[in-house]
Amino acid sequence: ESKKAYEILENYKKPSVLKKIVEETKKRDFSKVKKINHTPVKYNGGLIAEIKRKSPSEQNIATEIDIIAQAKIYESAGASAISVLTEPKHFGGSFDDIVKIRNAVKLPILCKDFIISEEHIDAANNVGADMILLIAAILDEEDLGHLHGYAESLGLQVLVEVHNKSELEKALAIKPKIIGINSRNLHDFSINPEIFDQQKPLIPKNTIVVAESGIENFQDIPKYADGA
Repeated sequence: ESKKAYEILENYKKPSVLKKIVEETKKRDFSKVKKINHTPVKYNGGLIAEIKRKSPSEQNIATEIDIIAQAKIYESAGASAISVLTEPKHFGGSFDDIVKIRNAVKLPILCKDFIISEEHIDAANNVGADMILLIAAILDEEDLGHLHGYAESLGLQVLVEVHNKSELEKALAIKPKIIGINSRNLHDFSINPEIFDQQKPLIPKNTIVVAESGIENFQDIPKYADGA
């Protein structure tokens, strides 16, 4: 009667931005990324502050941002890590951003991208990232497990991102040390803060659980989150 089910059906029939970005990611060349020397820094929970110029949901956010100045503000304000978008077309990022921030601050750096290959992980590691993001929505369980293990073999931490129960089950099968619960619907970009409360009890207690998306102030951070 409310037509909600029909709206959801129509929404999921639309082409997914996520699928489009993944197809474009397959064409990216990671072979020219130069390696820099760095000592890995570990993330143990807390606020992950983000460098993001634009996104499909918000369009232009901060296209002219001075990323070094911003990273130093995050560090001095007490952030526990810095997330850097490196996808170029839809988010306006690059691996050079990580290199610049790596040389400016001592915080752990998360390479936030749509990672689907070992070559992509190598590139993140080469430019000085300490953590990578693996999105359960774009990887099957075998690939998720393989890439998770490969990243850890390089000394990288891995944040596995989930959006729903089926993705969480896929993630739990590989026993990640860090899980990010994203409250954003990747089809229509709407936010549902209840997703965190629904999934957090299903995650083992020794796992760092990060609340992602929809956080505009301190009150928006879920009570039982280890990070945000």
